[in-house]
Order: sequence, then structure tokens, then C-alpha cells
Amino acid sequence: MFKVPAGEAAYTLTTSATRSAQVQAASTRVDARWTFRSKRPSSELPTELPVSTIRFAAKTGLDSRVEAGRTVTYPVTVEGAAKGRDLRSLAVSVSYDDGRTWTRTTVRDGKITVKNPAKGKGISLYAKIIDRKGNTSAIWVHNAYYGK
Repeated sequence: MFKVPAGEAAYTLTTSATRSAQVQAASTRVDARWTFRSKRPSSELPTELPVSTIRFAAKTGLDSRVEAGRTVTYPVTVEGAAKGRDLRSLAVSVSYDDGRTWTRTTVRDGKITVKNPAKGKGISLYAKIIDRKGNTSAIWVHNAYYGK
């Protein structure tokens, strides 16, 4: 819980979560940044923040691996404040070098098409979400899955 001024103000919330590759080889780091406007609610009850996230639904094996080099299409789903008709824009990019360089991919009908990473290599995913009120969310999933 955070104490905030009663009036509307701009906020930026950032986080980075890491886990050992011994626990899970893929998605060992996820970074997120949310920028939004909010004000203190009129009651003492908790209020949902106007933030969003994304789900990348790549079909992987239990080992978080996919057939190397194959071109695949899979759904991406926005959740939170920008869900459904409240989505203004969604941009998705991929990286094959753990985020050093990014290539934008087209989101069409809620899906992206990407080339699976090479054998033993990972693919990182990035999404920038903007809702109709101008709130933004940026999500990075490092080495989301690997080629086999």
C-alpha cells in the first residue's frame, strides 16, 4: 500500500524480477514499467491502478523449448486497464540477443508471427501498451523460450 496525494498526479512504477536458471531456464528476468495518472480514491478501499500487462502464448514444450528456426504465429493478450476496447495501441518487438537489439513485429488480430530462435538460443519479447487514457505499460521478457 502506498500513501499518495489526494489530487491527481503522474506516477511511474518499475520492477524487475529475476529467478535462477536452475529453477527455470526460460524467462529468467522480466522487467516492467508502468506510467499512469491516478488520484487517491474517495474511500479507504483499495483501488485498481490503471496499468496493463501482456500474455505471450507461445506453444512450447515443458522444457520451454520450440523447434529451432521455424516461423510460428501465436496469441498475445492484453490484460488490465487497456483490455478490449480500452486499448489505444500495442507494439511488440523481439530480440535474439537477450535485448541488445530489437525488431518490431506486427500484431494482427491479436497474434504475432515470429521466427523461433536458433538451437540453444533464446528469444526475448517486449510489449508497449497504451490505453485510451494515455497510460503506458512496457514489459520485457528476457529469453522467454529457446530453440531446440
